[in-house]
Amino acid sequence: MLEAVDALGYCPHLAARALAEGRAPTLALMVSSIANPFYPEFVLVTNANLDFADLHTTESRGTPVVLCMWERPNEPPGLPCVAVDFRLAGEMAGAHLLELGHRRIGAIVSSKSSGIHAARYQGFVDALRAARVPKGRVKHAPDTIQGGYDATRALLEADPKITGIYATNDLPALGAMHAAADLGLSEPGDLSVIGITDIQLARESRPALTTVAVPIVEVAELAVSLLRELIEPSYGQAARAGTAGDDKASAPMRISSPPQLVVRASTGAPRER
Repeated sequence: MLEAVDALGYCPHLAARALAEGRAPTLALMVSSIANPFYPEFVLVTNANLDFADLHTTESRGTPVVLCMWERPNEPPGLPCVAVDFRLAGEMAGAHLLELGHRRIGAIVSSKSSGIHAARYQGFVDALRAARVPKGRVKHAPDTIQGGYDATRALLEADPKITGIYATNDLPALGAMHAAADLGLSEPGDLSVIGITDIQLARESRPALTTVAVPIVEVAELAVSLLRELIEPSYGQAARAGTAGDDKASAPMRISSPPQLVVRASTGAPRER
């Protein structure tokens, strides 16, 4: 039979196979915005333009769904997910600025106060509270370089003595650095900047951006593995053994390794201005 396949040059028709088997060999990924270069770093993506479908409804219709980069491991979303402790990431960022000696720190939060970056900001506030340092000024801004730029100018206009900026994502952190340069501030002497995620632009900026990196490759592998478990139960039985964060009484959750602080040239000890 295999000889006949080779001789005829047969190639399976994936669409026909999917129709016959009742399932498609395609995985879809929805992200908040494809303009954020973080997402293409770990998987091919399509853009949802911030307009997500009702994923609970999608799951109830029999389509396996896995949320990736869920930000609150202690608050399960009710859907299968891969979680990253972003509250810890924010705490690590705040602790880094405090260890360098910063006491007037502004924050740029790239969501509403109750939005997806709330845990990142809460971790930062927890770090300051533990050190008995006032949390300082905060600006909510779009999750873009321009959003960070505008927010930084507003923060420094309101308090010119700010020596550190914490941004809940790398894109607004890069915008903060651009704003500092346009204002004639040296980095990190006059202003230190730290972000979260560690996108490629963070490594290539000048000065290179200090950030708290999340385990991108691991999260992608966990998400695909969990999705395969949902699609192929036999695979899941083998892969599930010993997996942390699996609660049989609820939707399965996989928790990634902790974030890691990556110190680069955008942070340093403050100096008086």
